[in-house]
Amino acid sequence: MKQFINITILTFVLAFINSIAYGQDTTKCKSNYFNDTLLDKLTGNWTATGNVGGDKVF
Repeated sequence: MKQFINITILTFVLAFINSIAYGQDTTKCKSNYFNDTLLDKLTGNWTATGNVGGDKVF
């Protein structure tokens, strides 16, 4: 009986993981949905300077 319960739980876990993996259908996404004019202006090379967690960043 314990083996049956373990197999049942494993089956449900695998089915749940499978549904997460195929949860997003990229063919339904609009190509212009993720376009943002502000983010487009921020593209390029950036240099970070200062302190992070007490350590210097160059």
